[in-house]
Amino acid sequence: MPDELVSTSRVDVHDRPVAPDVVRAPPSLAALSSRGGPLRRLVVVSDTLALVAATLVPGFTGTFGAAYLAAAVLLDAVLYVLAWRVWREATPARAGVLFHYSLLYLALLFVAVAADAAIR
Repeated sequence: MPDELVSTSRVDVHDRPVAPDVVRAPPSLAALSSRGGPLRRLVVVSDTLALVAATLVPGFTGTFGAAYLAAAVLLDAVLYVLAWRVWREATPARAGVLFHYSLLYLALLFVAVAADAAIR
């Protein structure tokens, strides 16, 4: 992309200048930049744990059946491992993998809901 088409504004919530590549990065990757520190990485893991718990509740309460629960456990395990890797070493590549898997995760979770409803 030509540089004249890319905004080079230096906006930061902490009023500190940031590198233009961080400004252009998606918010999920910008939040995990080197200025993010361990607290932001901890938030990624804690939010993942909350999401894992929330997706398992319908399976354990009987709202959805065993097919959903099995899919949720498998999908949640992969999501947690990816979040753990980001917590250990926050790089744009690892954050990108986590972000893209989260999109796939959501889609596959909806497929599991539909498949479980079709089976029941």
